[in-house]
Amino acid sequence: MSTDVIIKEVDPQGEDALALLREAAIEARELYPEFHHPGDPWPVNSATPPRGTYLIAYFDGEPLACGALRPLEESVVEVRRMFVVKSARRKGLGRALLRALEVAACRFGYKFMRLETGNRQLPAMALYTSYGFTRIEPFGTYIDDPTSVCYEKGVEGRETPFVDYRLITAATEDEGWLENLRRNVYQELFYLTWGGWDEARHTRQFSECIARGQIFIIEVDGTRVGMIQLFDEESVFEVGEIQIQPAAQNRGVGTAVLKDVIARAHNVRKSVRLRVGLKNEGAYRLYVRLGFHLVDRTDTHHHMVCEPRSDVGL
Repeated sequence: MSTDVIIKEVDPQGEDALALLREAAIEARELYPEFHHPGDPWPVNSATPPRGTYLIAYFDGEPLACGALRPLEESVVEVRRMFVVKSARRKGLGRALLRALEVAACRFGYKFMRLETGNRQLPAMALYTSYGFTRIEPFGTYIDDPTSVCYEKGVEGRETPFVDYRLITAATEDEGWLENLRRNVYQELFYLTWGGWDEARHTRQFSECIARGQIFIIEVDGTRVGMIQLFDEESVFEVGEIQIQPAAQNRGVGTAVLKDVIARAHNVRKSVRLRVGLKNEGAYRLYVRLGFHLVDRTDTHHHMVCEPRSDVGL
């Protein structure tokens, strides 16, 4: 997620929510002019119902995206009001909102999420498919709407905390912290791979990492918890390295960062490439869950790729 992005629960009848709703309606009327007439009233939001929520993503205080939950049945909730302003698209905001809404759906006890979009909104359809939604028959008020395309997704069985992180470009004065991070993260892996700590190897690999550049520090709640080295190349995003402090591991930080990298890459039809140590079994399992597959193997590393889905039309 972009730095300084904050997702908040808001009043759906407040100024920010209504401004985004108006902007979404303007775009919908441009996409489906035959279904609208001059003088049509602008849509409004109802108050948030029990077991519902209304979320807005802000960047530097500016509302850029929204999404909401509205109960349909005891175990089914509808995702509504999904919208990202044009200037903020292809930056992972839509996926971040879906993730936050799914966390809320789990907290409320829902088992399934459903949603509807228009058949001319191809970017939205691609997002929902890539996030894990499956196409279903139109439901409820959408049954007789010829433009409606509907989806459903099971809510994950355990509540995963939403991780609000920042990526900060590393500077020369951060090298000491980065070196210590690498030392802490790779202690166990060095012993498993080479039978002990190798200071010369550590120094050489750290120098090579610094020389390549493109390093971003991962910060959560004002605390530095890791780094990612990311290269946006012509046809692929390469994750040079990703390291999370041992004390911050198993909290979803690395998963959140990588999911956003994958979304950003796939939105522009690029693959994501990385490598992982043969002995780093936990990281390997995570990458497989995120959609990476093995393409090569050396004496020390698996080389993996996560490719955009061939059925996503963007």
